[in-house]
Amino acid sequence: SLYGDPDFPAQGGLDLVTHTQMQTFVQQVGQTLRSRSGALVSVGGAAIKWAKAWSQSGLDFYQFHYYDWVYENFPLSTATLVSRGVTDKPVVMGEFPSDGLSAFPAQGLPARTAAQFSQDLLEAGYAGSLSWAFNDASFPFDGASTQAFATAHGCGVAF
Repeated sequence: SLYGDPDFPAQGGLDLVTHTQMQTFVQQVGQTLRSRSGALVSVGGAAIKWAKAWSQSGLDFYQFHYYDWVYENFPLSTATLVSRGVTDKPVVMGEFPSDGLSAFPAQGLPARTAAQFSQDLLEAGYAGSLSWAFNDASFPFDGASTQAFATAHGCGVAF
């Protein structure tokens, strides 16, 4: 990590690149997108554990992911946007399970539905949230609670 976050763990079987190489790639992709579109540019920055990883990449907003391991180890109550130093741009939770988060009673963390977690994020200062269903056992799911939340807090932006 270039900016004080914990180092990224290497994953076996992959061709590794340095953080500097990846940051250069992200910057170049962002420049290319901006030259062809007015859309905002971001990159899925994994977990808030690595909050500063892309802070010098010229992105328009930060985007993190949140799964059970993040909830257990970096709960919103302690891993805040302020404590992690990401208050200079909007932050969107770009990925979290559409079937919600598990409970961790030992840490005092209750289970959260996607709608409850989206509300938690708004109250914690996040600019928005997007659930993800790739690994969700309940997908396709009855999205009634998520739809109700979206209707109440919908965004006027469409692409």
